[in-house]
Amino acid sequence: MKYIVLNPDNTVAYTFPEVDPLRPNAPISDLYEADFFNKCIQAEDDVLVESGYIYNSAAGAFSEPVIEPIEETTETTGE
Repeated sequence: MKYIVLNPDNTVAYTFPEVDPLRPNAPISDLYEADFFNKCIQAEDDVLVESGYIYNSAAGAFSEPVIEPIEETTETTGE
C-alpha cells in the first residue's frame, strides 16, 4: 500500500510507502497525524502514479500530464 498526496489542482505532489524504509518497525499511524491521512489517497503498490500525474476523482484514476510540444525556433535550435 502507498499513500498519495495531492496538490490543490488534483495533481500528485508526492507518494510515500505504507512502511517507512528508515523506520520499518514504526506504525505509519505514529509517523503522521490523522488529519494528514484523511487528505491522502491510498493505492496499491502496483498502481503507477508519479509526481505530476493528474487525479480524476470521478473515475478514481490517475493519468499522465499532457505536455504541450515546444515549437522549435531559432532561439531553441541555436541557429
